[in-house]
Amino acid sequence: MGPDGDKWSETTQETLGGAGATAGSGVPQGAVTLKGRAKFIYIVPDFCNPSGITMTLEERQALVDFARREDLLIVEDSPYRELRYSGADIPTIYSLAPERTLHLGSFSKIFAPGFRLGWIIAEPQLLEQIFVCKQALDLCPPVFDQYLAAEFMGSGALDRNLAKSIDLYRGKRDYMLSLLEKYMPAGVSWTHPDGGLFLWVTLPEGIDTVAMYDSALAAGVAYVAGSFFYLDGSHRNTMRLNFSYLAKERMEAGVRLLASEIRKAASGSQIIDTQSVAKNKSAKNSDLFSGNH
Repeated sequence: MGPDGDKWSETTQETLGGAGATAGSGVPQGAVTLKGRAKFIYIVPDFCNPSGITMTLEERQALVDFARREDLLIVEDSPYRELRYSGADIPTIYSLAPERTLHLGSFSKIFAPGFRLGWIIAEPQLLEQIFVCKQALDLCPPVFDQYLAAEFMGSGALDRNLAKSIDLYRGKRDYMLSLLEKYMPAGVSWTHPDGGLFLWVTLPEGIDTVAMYDSALAAGVAYVAGSFFYLDGSHRNTMRLNFSYLAKERMEAGVRLLASEIRKAASGSQIIDTQSVAKNKSAKNSDLFSGNH
């Protein structure tokens, strides 16, 4: 599935088979089949990395209907679900189809970055098979990490920390969106995520974010080129920005620099926009919007 929010339904239809899709559903209908060609469907429905887009309830139900018809499992990866800053919660795919869904969560986004401990919610018969595989790999996650997570939840620190994280990240999201509105040239668009850590920027056709990356990094700003999220390397005029990592004090300079680099790429000029800060930062001190934090 492609990350472009405006192409959600179209890209999903192409990925899952194309012909016979019901317009707007995001999931193919009718003659399309994946029987014998797929084992499960993997999806990040809440504030998806890289786009920040969230699946609607209708799209989730359509996906469930498709999975039931094709007799496929669904792996619902939701590491960002708890980080909602606006809008109403949408039921999990697991709640719509518990008999065929594995719901994944992670403490790395709500406890501490790099704390690689997570959970799976699924039917007992599915979990039993996962237990066997896990034991064959490494017996179990580190016991010390599990004790930390248990204390973190049992003490009430999880709820307190999550409230602080949501307030912090909401402010950063809103600030970055306001800066994009202020500095980005005409023809540039971006997603408005209700949560998570990322947003997706689409530039005018003909601007190659892979080609302009070195110049942007030398100027002092970094991002992840959008084409790396597509199997065929397409959509080279897109990029992922991270708003959770960078301090707000540095964010405005970073967005100004990025807007300047986009103008240069669009015009072919090497003249830096007068609004940008001096081009004397090293890559080491770049305003990094590429983080996976």
